[in-house]
Amino acid sequence: MTCICIESNAKNSFGGYTGMQKRVAVYRGSTMVSYQDWDFGDLCDGMEPFPELNGDYVAAVARPKPSARQ
Repeated sequence: MTCICIESNAKNSFGGYTGMQKRVAVYRGSTMVSYQDWDFGDLCDGMEPFPELNGDYVAAVARPKPSARQ
């Protein structure tokens, strides 16, 4: 089983934010078996940000490395 901890702040139909909500999705293989509200406690202390999910995210542009002159 794989558990994915999700912390989100969605917008409602009036454009206002609903507040931070914590949920957990539980997968067995590639099938989601549960999705529910959850008090993570210490279970999700290793959460990493996922900025690509933010609407205002802009990916950094890779700059070419300068070539060595001979």
